[in-house]
Amino acid sequence: MNEALRNRIDALKAEIAEASGDARDELLDRLEEAVLTLESHGGRAPGWAKSMVDEHVEDQFDNMPI
Repeated sequence: MNEALRNRIDALKAEIAEASGDARDELLDRLEEAVLTLESHGGRAPGWAKSMVDEHVEDQFDNMPI
């Protein structure tokens, strides 16, 4: 299972690089899901994936009204 998740994470990297707008946000959500699932099964996500997820989460908070 971990290998399949790593492959999915790698595939998402290429898809995210080509996407924009809402499609990119959806792919980043899927990346976050894959990273969290991999880590919950004892795997280690690539550093680039964790960074992308962290940036995406921070961007969501930056756009929230106070």
